[in-house]
Amino acid sequence: MKKTDLLKLLSICLVLVLAISVLTACGNTGQETNKPKEQPAEQPAEQPAEQPAEQPEEQPVEHPKEQPAEQPKEQPKELPKEQPEEQPAEEPKPASKGGMQQPAYVTSVGQSADAAILKALVDKTGITYKYDTLVTGDNLGDTKTLIIAAGASSKGLGAAGIDENDELNRAADLVKKAKEKNIKIVVVHIGGEARRGDLSDKFIKPVLNSADHIIVVKGGDKDGLFTNAAKSKGIPIDVVDNMSNVGNYIKDLFQ
Repeated sequence: MKKTDLLKLLSICLVLVLAISVLTACGNTGQETNKPKEQPAEQPAEQPAEQPAEQPEEQPVEHPKEQPAEQPKEQPKELPKEQPEEQPAEEPKPASKGGMQQPAYVTSVGQSADAAILKALVDKTGITYKYDTLVTGDNLGDTKTLIIAAGASSKGLGAAGIDENDELNRAADLVKKAKEKNIKIVVVHIGGEARRGDLSDKFIKPVLNSADHIIVVKGGDKDGLFTNAAKSKGIPIDVVDNMSNVGNYIKDLFQ
């Protein structure tokens, strides 16, 4: 082998040895670097000595002063109220003799057959009168006394060609106009108990409260409708035992 070749080989070997040494040194350094530094052991913090809790000074308990029991005020004795003297029920005024003037007008409120019967009774009295079951307030003329046969009949309303409302309106206007003209009103109920009931009462009550005089056959006043109205309104009333005597009471009104 040539001398030059030998030198080259030695040089290569030397380079390799140096490279291995360098790599080994670097590896040891890296391991030291990666090792975590040991932290010094943490000493426990010194706890301050526990101070005994300060006890509050005992305050003397203040007892409330006893209040004297309040005596209830004496209430004044209530005087008994004076009771008003009970007044006896006022009786209907007795029928007055006379006071009605002629001419009279006999009519119906409710269109029952009682109007025709009343006309026959008035005929026997001898007084001057007109008769029309459908007369209106505007046709009373020189009438001084209006005599009304109060009581309704559905058959009579049908025969007269008038319904309940029209008849009630006629009755209200008739009474109103009579009052405006100072015409006295005599309400007569001669049909007895048979001529009472819801339909008849619907026509009786409005004219009853406007009457200046009431004549009623006893059987038609069993519930006191007529006598009670007479008491409350101070209207003179004749309660007659039977229908045949009604004419005599009407006659007496014109004496």
